[in-house]
Amino acid sequence: MLTLLLLKLFFLTNTIIIEVPPIIVEAEITKYTASINETDNDPTITASGKRISEMTAACPEYLEFGQRIRIDGKIWECSDRMNKRYREGNYFDLLAYNYEEAIAFGRQIKKVEIMR
Repeated sequence: MLTLLLLKLFFLTNTIIIEVPPIIVEAEITKYTASINETDNDPTITASGKRISEMTAACPEYLEFGQRIRIDGKIWECSDRMNKRYREGNYFDLLAYNYEEAIAFGRQIKKVEIMR
């Protein structure tokens, strides 16, 4: 039934839908806050030029801005960059609500799904 439905979709839209599995990497994850102490000049603006949001992530340079990643079932958007010394490895920094949350999280090794 599903095959028939997909074939109908293909003929109606002339589009092939291929679901590609995410790339999974093991990475060191930390959290940061939007404060002058931890960011550049304006802590509310990310390296991509966008305003911070609840699911902002600082990612290595090999991932483009706008790339979505999944960590522990939550989807984050790569709109910021790691400090220069961490840009080339598998390091990710997730925006925290406050300093206490960031410190409590610490450094954790986790699987990161790079969504395609």
